[in-house]
Amino acid sequence: MPSDLSAQLYEELKKNFNEVDTNGDGLISEQELYTLMSQLLEQNSDVDVGAATKKAFNKVDTNHDGYISFDEYVALYQSAISGD
Repeated sequence: MPSDLSAQLYEELKKNFNEVDTNGDGLISEQELYTLMSQLLEQNSDVDVGAATKKAFNKVDTNHDGYISFDEYVALYQSAISGD
């Protein structure tokens, strides 16, 4: 667990990550992210979900292995709250 996260926040992030990781392999694929994004953006017909997913995925997949790991997911959260 990253030292700057409380145990409660870590568990909440892990729970959220696991909800997106629908096949349970410990990684979020682009397809799994697409499923989430399509659910979140279904009300906004002006958004190209495929393009939005690819852009988000490429930003978060910092090691470019084709998956979002839990560490990358946590880094995204930390970046978002720090304003980076």
